[in-house]
This record gives sequence, C-alpha cells and structure tokens, in this order.
Amino acid sequence: MEIKLSSNLAINILVFIIFPILIFYKAKFYKNKEYNINNLVKSNTDALKGLSVIIVILSHISMFTINKGIMAHIFINTGFLAVAVFLFVSGYGLAEQFRKRKNYLNGFVLDKIVRLYLIFFISNIIVTILNNYFLGSNYNIKNILISSVSMNFANGRELWFVAAILFFYLAFYISFKYFKDKNSMILICIFLIIYILLCKKIGKGTWWYNTAICFPIGVLLSFNKDKIFNFIKEKYIINLFLSILLFTISMFLYIRGYSKLQFIIPIIFIYFVYTALIKIEINSKSMCYINKISFEMYLIHLIVLQIAFKDDITRNSIYLVALFPIMIVLSIITKWICDTLFKSIKRILD
Repeated sequence: MEIKLSSNLAINILVFIIFPILIFYKAKFYKNKEYNINNLVKSNTDALKGLSVIIVILSHISMFTINKGIMAHIFINTGFLAVAVFLFVSGYGLAEQFRKRKNYLNGFVLDKIVRLYLIFFISNIIVTILNNYFLGSNYNIKNILISSVSMNFANGRELWFVAAILFFYLAFYISFKYFKDKNSMILICIFLIIYILLCKKIGKGTWWYNTAICFPIGVLLSFNKDKIFNFIKEKYIINLFLSILLFTISMFLYIRGYSKLQFIIPIIFIYFVYTALIKIEINSKSMCYINKISFEMYLIHLIVLQIAFKDDITRNSIYLVALFPIMIVLSIITKWICDTLFKSIKRILD
C-alpha cells in the first residue's frame, strides 16, 4: 500500500489544530504550587489510551505516505511511544482495580482475556470479508482459524500488540491470583523477561518487545504511587526539565541511528508523561470515547486505508481525513457485534 497525497493541508489541520482542540478544550492546567494529586485518574488514563490509538494510526499513515509532509515526518517515529503509554496505563489500571476491588480477579479471564480475543477474532472475520470483497482476495474460514491461532489476520498482518496485551493480562492474573505482595511483582518481572526472550527466540522484530517493560512499570507505580508522586512533586521543575531533556536527547540520537535507545526511550517518555500530568487534567470526552473502541480501531484501521488507497492514484488529504469517520463507524459496528456475542456467551456460562 502507498499513500500518495497532492496536498497535506487537510491532514495537517486535523492533526495540529482539530485534534489538539479535542484533547485540551476542557483541560485544567494547575497553577504554581498546585498539583493534580489524581494525575492518573480514570478520565486521564482513558484519554491517554484513546490518544495513543490515534497516534498509532497516524504513525501507520506516515509509514505508508510517499510524499511525506510535516505530519508524516513527526509521527513516523512515534508509534512505539504511543504503545508505551498504552501498556503503561493498562498495567496501572489493572493494578488499581485489583487494589480497590476485593474480588476483581473473579471473572478476569472471561471479562478481560476471552473478551479481547473475541474482539480480535471477530475483527479477523470482518477484515477478511472486506479483503475478499474490495481487494479481490480469496481467504476462507480455514485461513481465519489458522491465522487466529498464530495471532495474525488471514491477510498475513501480525497482531503483535494484541498478542502482547493478552500475554500481560494473563501474566497479571497469574501473578496476583496465586501469589501475594512482593512475590507478585517479582513474578510480573519474570513474565516480562520470559516475553522478551520468547520474542527473540522465535525471531520477532524489536517492536514486539521494545515497550514491554512499560506494563510492569504501570503495575509497580500503582503500588507505590504516593511515594513516586511526592518524590516528583517536591522537585517538580527539575523533574519536568530533566524528563524533557532526556527525552529530547534520546529521541534525537535514536533518529540519528542509535537504535538501542528504543528500549530506554519508552521509560523516559513515561517519566515525562507522568510528570506532565501532575500539572494537567485532560478531561477529553472525545479521547475517552475513542478509548472505548480503541482495540477495534487498532484492528480495523489498516484495512480501511488499504481499500481507500488500493489504486495508484494521488489524492488530496481531504480524502484521507474523511477516512477517520469511516474507521470510527466501522469500529463501533465491530464493538456492537463483539459486545452482543460476549453477552450471549456470558449468559450461557452463567
């Protein structure tokens, strides 16, 4: 797939004007000596996850764009940062729910792991149908079943991010269901090592595991959030300046070819995001809504782009911008199908 644009004006307006307005329109910025003590409250973390999915989509668009404009040059190297935030927030969210709800892990496998796999499986069917109808492919049920076992779509697309989330969901469940206190955290770290070694053993690319550490960091932060918050708050300006400086230098060196930094940059970026949120309350309803269909959008967006740009035609970026509502609608439909099926499964099991 190649995305050829005659003009980048529309996509630049969407990315650099409309999206920031949607994100920060109702944001609260704290004054000097005022701090957001609930910097990782659910509304903030949901907005971060929604924003992360948007950035991943923009990163993929940037990768396939031939005549790259400002947007593509900025976002082509930021996809792994969005994944880092998503994994961090996911780990933090699970740990917070576990700490606050006594019986949180009861039904966890069904509600989290089985449900996510169902979203992946239904998305595989939908993408396969669209592939066959619009792109002239000839995939069948056998292709869908075989690819679903290996966490791929029938068209060959690797769903490494979904595989990683499923792995760490299961790791979290085992660690906190059958172990307690420090042993749980030690086991989460062991699972991280196992995941990285497994990815390397079977020859997966570094994008499979370069941000994996962010999930256990999120879990660890939840159990030590007061200490960490107070530590950063006490020297807030220093921490903010240091996080920006380290991130800027490391990203510059990474873009210049120091590829090993891809394993350190996610940690630095999480440090920056966490520090920034001590002074910002996002309150973005639009990003929170995107979060509700985040997995569906991640799974669906590429097939929309492939269909839209299947012909070797140069188009105005208005055409590209118009694809975002289509992605959202298709994701909503996918979510509705998955929710309906999942409710039926729960009724049968109950």
